[in-house]
Amino acid sequence: MKSYLDKIFILEGILLAIIGVLFFINPVNAFFNFTTICGILIIIAGILRIIRAFGTDSKMYYILTGIIDILFGFIIWFNPISTTETLIIVFGIWILLKGIYSIILAFKYRTFGFNAVTILSIISIILGGIVFIAPLSVVFVLPYIPYILGLCFIVLAVTEIYLGYKL
Repeated sequence: MKSYLDKIFILEGILLAIIGVLFFINPVNAFFNFTTICGILIIIAGILRIIRAFGTDSKMYYILTGIIDILFGFIIWFNPISTTETLIIVFGIWILLKGIYSIILAFKYRTFGFNAVTILSIISIILGGIVFIAPLSVVFVLPYIPYILGLCFIVLAVTEIYLGYKL
């Protein structure tokens, strides 16, 4: 490992793999804990945004968006069941966009082909699409969403670890 960046990719991959495995071991608890953790992380992001406000010229923007983040984080944290569907949709969009962005980068840097990054990007697009669409229309997929989320995390983990070693 040559740099700090590759270590971060590998650490992120390991953490994502652990989260993915937890979704397979105990899907329901992992699902609700995931929602709670997202709420806490949004609160922390809001606090950091407010702190950042004191070092910029756009103080009002950072303070207002920080307050909105904190309020949104508390809503998610204290109402995990009612916000779970929305969080699933957002997570599905995130995975889908991350896969699409990886494909775009593969075309841009002329690395698109039968390789690990392209395959993992296509898998991310497929899983992200399933996670995004499932709460909206496909009722029979809902019981499997925690497993699909776990698989998404594992695919992301493999991608991040691969990128960490490739750097």
